[in-house]
Amino acid sequence: MEFKNWFLWMVLSLVSLILVVGCVDNASKDEKVDGISNNEGKSQLKVLGPNAPFDPNEDIVATDIIEVTGYEVDFSMLPQDNPDERLNIEITSGQSYDIVMINDFQFGTLSSEGALLPLNDLLDEHGEHILNAIGDETWELVTNNDGDILAIPQTNERANIENGVMVREDVLADLNMDHPSNLKELKEVLQVIKDNTDLIPLTGGGNSIPTILSAFGLYSYWNEVDGELVPRIKMPQIEDYMNFMLELKEEGLIDQDWAVNTSSIINEKFAGGKAAMIATDWYNSEQIIPGLDTAVEGAETGWINPLEGVNGELGMQANLYFLKASAIPNSAKNPEEAIKYMNAKLDPENFTFLTMGNEDEHFTKEGNVYEPIQPVFTEKRGSAYWYLNGIDEENYPDMWLARLRRDENLFKAFEDLNKDVDKYAKQDPAWNMPPDNAISKNMTALTQFEEDFFIEVITGNKSINDLSEFIEQWEQEGGTEMIEAVNEWYKN
Repeated sequence: MEFKNWFLWMVLSLVSLILVVGCVDNASKDEKVDGISNNEGKSQLKVLGPNAPFDPNEDIVATDIIEVTGYEVDFSMLPQDNPDERLNIEITSGQSYDIVMINDFQFGTLSSEGALLPLNDLLDEHGEHILNAIGDETWELVTNNDGDILAIPQTNERANIENGVMVREDVLADLNMDHPSNLKELKEVLQVIKDNTDLIPLTGGGNSIPTILSAFGLYSYWNEVDGELVPRIKMPQIEDYMNFMLELKEEGLIDQDWAVNTSSIINEKFAGGKAAMIATDWYNSEQIIPGLDTAVEGAETGWINPLEGVNGELGMQANLYFLKASAIPNSAKNPEEAIKYMNAKLDPENFTFLTMGNEDEHFTKEGNVYEPIQPVFTEKRGSAYWYLNGIDEENYPDMWLARLRRDENLFKAFEDLNKDVDKYAKQDPAWNMPPDNAISKNMTALTQFEEDFFIEVITGNKSINDLSEFIEQWEQEGGTEMIEAVNEWYKN
């Protein structure tokens, strides 16, 4: 063999050997985990979620998810501005996301447009942990009239009373006053505060104060009357409630800026020591209590119990609601892998690790009480909530409290407002109604319409006598359509 031919033969043989070795090596790297693979042997999924103040691809939770599930995930976020519009563009343009993590309104829109894949068969085949973790009532939130399950549903962490009236305990003590228990006593306490201090007796804004609504038997937005669901605005007691609030305003017992107050202004007034009571929610305490402690030495806070009505009415809504859906769009390239991925995350052991970390390293546990170990818990699991695709409904309510325990003011406010939750809790009978087009397109505008009318009443621009005319307009603007939709669901 001539040298030139021999050399060419050797080169070709060496190249062939390299190619074979390379193929073998790549084959070993491309071992599949549940179906699809990349160069690192881990499945690739594309997930779109809500806006967050951190990069979901760089957080330690994302790294741990890859390790636990075997799936490599590319996380994307919707923008902070106009997220609903952007979501629709992403889906209708054919962008291929395997999972979209969306709120109830967004789910209602996409499901009504037929953009989401039914998951029944995939769940039966690959969703054992998902099905075990989520209760029957919660599944109703994402199940259409044909019985198609269109997402993995997630409610808020636990039913709880979120809104009430926070009071300065030190002010009541100085005035030798107890907490009011009914409307008459509330007026008396507010009057004593007005007459004996320079404080605003009660600051707030808007048309809904659950603590006061309790005395009128108006516990939630929807109310069952003789088997029918009636919105609060059409309940006969709403007129009495508005009259009572008007009296408080006219007698100077609530903030005279009630109609124009913004949430930040309300917070500033209470945190600055300028008000004795504030209509607020427990999670707002994280912002207002530190300011109050700085402004007023020795200030102490508590919560007014729901007020009792003349006929024994008593209660406040313990909010349980549709928080989030993890859906698979019809355009998804890997629906089976998406279900396997979410199922792996809801394996009980994996779920605890991904949401809480390791026991005695990131948290401690005694009975059902989880205590965060700071600062490592926040460092390693502070963002874990963003990645949830459904929750372990039996255990997560207790796990979630560890997140509140990271802030002393936050947890105290939650505990104080909910210490008698079993005694006072009422539930909206329509809380687990699946998203409906009649509700989605009307609720936001009608809720604002109701608030605007209430504000006009307490400012004197309108009279209670205008209520009937207002309700007629409310019905014409979509209220009747909404009532019909809710009751059709409720009866069936």
